Amino acid sequence: FVGAIALASSVPAAFADAPIGVVPVPHADPAAAFASLRGLKGVWTLSADGKKLGTKMTYDEASKGGAVTELFGRELSVFSRDGNKVLMTHFCNSGSVPRLVLADSSTDKRLQFDIVDVANLPEPNAAHVFRVVYQWVSPKRIELDIVWHHANAAAGEGEEHERYVMTKK
Repeated sequence: FVGAIALASSVPAAFADAPIGVVPVPHADPAAAFASLRGLKGVWTLSADGKKLGTKMTYDEASKGGAVTELFGRELSVFSRDGNKVLMTHFCNSGSVPRLVLADSSTDKRLQFDIVDVANLPEPNAAHVFRVVYQWVSPKRIELDIVWHHANAAAGEGEEHERYVMTKK
């Protein structure tokens, strides 16, 4: 991939066999995080609770590499850079549009996106995505945790987790 920024000598041993373009992130470095997202390009199989799902995750680059698109079935998320930040805008089937930012707590194997705000809530107390976590288990296996929260719930209350495993052949 054009713009991939890791050299073989800088890739941790756990990712030594990573395909070109899959770049582990060193401590939430935005450029490396975005390169890792660009490296997801292609179709990923989803499973939940040990069962393969019919829904796929499809990643692609857009706008000459300035954005990464994620299609989760029919839901669209777009990742982009904004200076020293990586943003995620999620267009939910519910009609809401959560906007998230890469958390400083992200690591070389874990990208966490936390809510900044949410547009177009169908009602003030509607549940919405407020955190999305991608945990690299290997270059071809990622655990995905999508955390929902009610708009009027206190922090840590009313969380609902959707957990998936993404695999790529």
